[in-house]
Amino acid sequence: MAAMTRDEAVSFIQVELGFRTDQTDNIIARLKQAQRLFELGRSLPWFLVQEDATLTATTGSGEIALPTGFIREVPHETLRYYSSTDTEEVFLEKLSLVEAVSRFTDVDAGAPLAYVLRKSTVAIYPERDTSYALTWSYYKQADELSTNITNAWLTNAPDALIGRAGMLIAEVLKNQSALVKFTSLYREGWAAAFAQTIMREEDNDPLYVGGQL
Repeated sequence: MAAMTRDEAVSFIQVELGFRTDQTDNIIARLKQAQRLFELGRSLPWFLVQEDATLTATTGSGEIALPTGFIREVPHETLRYYSSTDTEEVFLEKLSLVEAVSRFTDVDAGAPLAYVLRKSTVAIYPERDTSYALTWSYYKQADELSTNITNAWLTNAPDALIGRAGMLIAEVLKNQSALVKFTSLYREGWAAAFAQTIMREEDNDPLYVGGQL
């Protein structure tokens, strides 16, 4: 299925429900619900990645607000910065709050060495002696379908989102035949989306056989 706008997705679902044009608002609500459920999952697709995003760590010890829509970090792409002194990238160590406080209490201000990911902020240790431009990659929520837009899901995995939303509304309407169709669409779309994710991950990771490269 090609990329589509929210209203095109709504129209598609309406047709499969038997031209239920009276369910527009409910279908939009289910599209939003399906997206929320997807983005709360343990596995997230490649198209939600914000790659090499910048986070400014200002001078001092203040915690930094997480980016809007932040879900979680991309594995193996932790916070880092370019050190002009050493002419290399420095990767920060991820710690628990207890570890960070214990290790960096009474340490002089300097370049970032570690960080703690909290509920809505990230704490950098030790206290910064100047501002640093940090870089990392993280998963970000797709734009909410509150207006007639396309978003990352409807662009890259429309079958999965439409199928899941269709399942939710078909269950409410007790439309068994539509539920069967939407379930099949969802499963095929989800499998296709994650096949792409797996292939991309394999392309980025070296293959090991018997413990050897």
